[in-house]
Amino acid sequence: DDWPQFYKFMEKGLKIELERLSDFNVKGIFKYFSHKEKLVDHIQSNLNELLQQNINAAILCPVYFNYENILKVIHDNKIPLVLLGSDLTSYGKRLVCVRVNAELSGKMAAEIIGLFLTPEKSAAVFIGNKDIEVHKEKVKGFFDEVNINARFNVAGVFETQDDAELAYVLTRKLLLERQDIGAIYVATGNSSPVCRCIEDNGFIGKVKVVSTDIFNEQIEYMNKGIVVATIHQDPELQGKLALRALYSYLSEGRLPEETILVTPQIALRSNVEQVLKEK
Repeated sequence: DDWPQFYKFMEKGLKIELERLSDFNVKGIFKYFSHKEKLVDHIQSNLNELLQQNINAAILCPVYFNYENILKVIHDNKIPLVLLGSDLTSYGKRLVCVRVNAELSGKMAAEIIGLFLTPEKSAAVFIGNKDIEVHKEKVKGFFDEVNINARFNVAGVFETQDDAELAYVLTRKLLLERQDIGAIYVATGNSSPVCRCIEDNGFIGKVKVVSTDIFNEQIEYMNKGIVVATIHQDPELQGKLALRALYSYLSEGRLPEETILVTPQIALRSNVEQVLKEK
């Protein structure tokens, strides 16, 4: 239940693509790891089990832990590796990384906030973890846009560890301590607790959110006027592209580009349903 919705949409994309390739004897084994577990040990034990099944390739959605030993095992066993969702820049042996153009996502969020934030107000940025590559890039893009074009005050960057309870607590603390907060950019799919806190504590109309991705709760907060826009990363498409690139390599020997970037989209209350429908 603590698995972020972002990865659930990636899983959906992978399963759709697996179904499309089922006639070519392509099968997938899904393993799920909670950030509340001893993650590296859990992945290592499952990887050993998968190696016994003679897997032909691996797709990994990395988070913010040290994967060095795990990646070495994958490489030593000559298993093609696709990184999905975020990159590991210290690891140069992967086949391809499929992810959103995160720097552009951050720039888009800052530009949107710059359109409505009044001069006396400040914005805050919520990420999952500063060690996740795509989160670093979103922060960089956000500040680049602020410094060059938007020019509003940023109260700080806050890590929620993709934990709903922590996001709620951080939001409440921030809003009670900083009366100047007028906008929050939630750079992950963990926006629901932020929006719920705004509603619970009477800040509707005072604090607006630019969120990430699209799901049912978020659409409700758009209708309530809390979320003004969301940056859609299309995780379902990311999942499909990862498996397509991997299959092309395994079946035809076709080397993919080193990095496949998905262009983010802006969804507003007026078009969010259409954006979802087109995916």
